[in-house]
Amino acid sequence: MRAVEALHICVKDIDFDTKPARLFVRGENTKTKTDGTVFLTGETTNQSPS
Repeated sequence: MRAVEALHICVKDIDFDTKPARLFVRGENTKTKTDGTVFLTGETTNQSPS
């Protein structure tokens, strides 16, 4: 994932109800203009804000 794509993540793009959790990357923010899915590890989904 490129930095610009990460900066455009919204809460609605993350699906914690699936195992593993999924992050939808909108094509409007990608270099190739195609939508994508990133699967999040259990370690990532279990992080809590400090």
